[in-house]
Amino acid sequence: MEAITQEKMRKIRKTVTEKYGIPRDVMIEQAGFQVANLVREKFSDGLKIAVVCGRDENGASGFVAARRLLSWGYNIAIYTPFKSDRLSQTAYTKLQNLKDIDQEVNMIDFPTANAYVDALTCHCESPLAGDVAEAAERWKNGLLIRSQWMHLQV
Repeated sequence: MEAITQEKMRKIRKTVTEKYGIPRDVMIEQAGFQVANLVREKFSDGLKIAVVCGRDENGASGFVAARRLLSWGYNIAIYTPFKSDRLSQTAYTKLQNLKDIDQEVNMIDFPTANAYVDALTCHCESPLAGDVAEAAERWKNGLLIRSQWMHLQV
């Protein structure tokens, strides 16, 4: 898989929304679904999967992936190092969708799991710092699936 820069990703998102008319929320739902599908392909539903969510669209796609995995019967732990008031409106809405189905989202203790979904950051071009760096350090020895909130296949 080829890595792309943050600037190129911004251009891709803009093209998709403006030229093709696909709403950002649809892209986030699709990205979350694809991440959940990848987890389903790679891991049995007997494993504990932790979804670590950031505060922007990448975190929103993580909350969507967690919701999908829960609906498929997976043992999911959801963690974000951010308080609700620090989440983007999109991430907050996806978090509320989980709370609406009585799913606990841990904002204090980092979960132990067999595998982790990284929905924490997107296109890091500088070193991680603060809460984000601390969260990333904790899963360094676990199996990892990285979420990018929008994938394009041509």
